[in-house]
Amino acid sequence: MKAFLLVIAISISFCVCSQQSFVVLKKRGIPIDRFYKGSHMKFYTVENYLIEGFVRYFKNDSIFLRLGTVTLVSSGFGSKIDTVVYGFYQTHIKDIVLIPNNNVSAAGIGNLLFKVLILGGLVVAGNNLNLPTNTKNVVQYTSIVAINFIVAQATLFKRKRVSGYKMGKKYTLYFINMD
Repeated sequence: MKAFLLVIAISISFCVCSQQSFVVLKKRGIPIDRFYKGSHMKFYTVENYLIEGFVRYFKNDSIFLRLGTVTLVSSGFGSKIDTVVYGFYQTHIKDIVLIPNNNVSAAGIGNLLFKVLILGGLVVAGNNLNLPTNTKNVVQYTSIVAINFIVAQATLFKRKRVSGYKMGKKYTLYFINMD
């Protein structure tokens, strides 16, 4: 009898939670990604703001988010991974312009190799200076800031396309209402 009641309770809970509204990202009619309640979502709006958060719920073609991110937070003995929540946000599906992705591009690989070559060259050049020992140590330690700045700003190649799914003819968002 207990097993029978357990099976009924589990089947009812699956039926109750199985149908919920969601948003589908499609490329020429083929689904690429789905966003449900509780899933992480990151996008650019019409005003060119980057919005990042967790979906609270969907209603009437609108997305309600809890703004926040999962990041390192300082604690008493170092840092830990935690969810940082900033507030709440509501937007209409039509106001989403771009959903970023993390695809690797040839320009990204080329820039990485270019930065590694610059870093290696500057470190070798800094270590081969013919200076007195005290002066050489000062030059090496102070040049770290300059090398980091140069490597961070060095780009040789540009991406031809935007780094994400730009809404329009090719990519579209659809609201699927299951209520």
